[in-house]
Amino acid sequence: AYRLEADVQLDEFADQNGWHWVRGGLQINLLNKAEGRSQGSHRWGIKVAAQNPDTAAQRARDAIDKPLSSGLRDVIIGFGTPE
Repeated sequence: AYRLEADVQLDEFADQNGWHWVRGGLQINLLNKAEGRSQGSHRWGIKVAAQNPDTAAQRARDAIDKPLSSGLRDVIIGFGTPE
């Protein structure tokens, strides 16, 4: 019995040159419910920019989706291997 938690924290801002930035991170934590402890956690950094806020927001969503689509399985399997 495990529970996978995900937390996304993003900060958005615009610079003086008209670029809109989104920075932050996506963190996952695999909890072992039977033992009441974390089995492992992993964090991916997010950093995207665009010349309008809607495109920056879409790029941030894409940056969040990428590790969930391609790297999540390997990270979770890695939680089960001894360090």
